[in-house]
Amino acid sequence: MAPKISLLYRIYFLYLEPFGAVAGSYLIMNNPSHFLISTTPLSMSAYTAAEPTPLTRLLLTNIAALYVLLAFAESFVLIQTKNLNIWRTVLAGILVSDIGHIYAVYTADPAAFLGVLAYRGEDWVNNGTLVLGAALRAAFLLGFGVRK
Repeated sequence: MAPKISLLYRIYFLYLEPFGAVAGSYLIMNNPSHFLISTTPLSMSAYTAAEPTPLTRLLLTNIAALYVLLAFAESFVLIQTKNLNIWRTVLAGILVSDIGHIYAVYTADPAAFLGVLAYRGEDWVNNGTLVLGAALRAAFLLGFGVRK
């Protein structure tokens, strides 16, 4: 009998997060200044207010490509299988990336990251989806919402 993967995981990992990743990639490619402003702490706004440099555009284009890879791995790989080993492997790899991303956002401005009461809407979207995705991946890997 195939394992039962929670509807919450299937909706989030197969549809919502990949859509968000593709939307983020589109934003990066079409409005890099807005992407930078909305994904960095307010304390860094002086660095993000100007038109991105060629180096920043290069790095943002790489980020956009990685967002597409994330969307592909979740939407097109996970939807093909109910094999828990494949789901665990893909989600563990993305969780490692989540941890690196959380660390990067935290080290940019620890007080801003931890000061959730002062979050802007953009901070809730960026940090909220980041932490939510990591929490859902960790819960999946710990076996919550997965029946054999």
